[in-house]
Amino acid sequence: MKQTGGFESLYLACLLVIICLLPILRSGLYSDDIRNFDVASSFKHIPAFKFISSAQHEIDDWKDSGRYTPVAFFLQNFVFDYFNSVSGYKTFLLICNLLAVGSFMFLLFSFGLTGNFIALFVFLYSAEIQFRIQYHDAFTSLNGMYPLLTAIICLSVGFLSRFLGTNKRYYSLSALFSCV
Repeated sequence: MKQTGGFESLYLACLLVIICLLPILRSGLYSDDIRNFDVASSFKHIPAFKFISSAQHEIDDWKDSGRYTPVAFFLQNFVFDYFNSVSGYKTFLLICNLLAVGSFMFLLFSFGLTGNFIALFVFLYSAEIQFRIQYHDAFTSLNGMYPLLTAIICLSVGFLSRFLGTNKRYYSLSALFSCV
């Protein structure tokens, strides 16, 4: 009996992740996305001075509630300016999640893991996704901030690990630029 190789199981695990993430495309707007979707479209019609005072009010509210993340404000404007339909936004979220999984696989590969071990971790990741798709989760809402943050961290640590293992300067520069 032929034993499956590491890359075959890796491909199967990637296929499983894609299948697990497909419900994102059929989901609606959750959590803050409902409000953010409306706010982004209404900001286009507000003069600049009113926009700044409105943004300052939002920032103060976020600070008071412990949710102040300045990058999220800019990401929110970018996402809802360019993805102004629910299906486009959900496709963006699917791509962000796939990018996070891919960068996680790169991180595992940079730590020296190969085929079957990476497939096992990707399988565990996809199993975790099945338990998380709900109203306030990072997979289906929140501007794609958490999958992008996961991708940035995994890429940065992966490039740093490669640099420490090979001492090649372009890995250190990649690690620096991926976290900036």
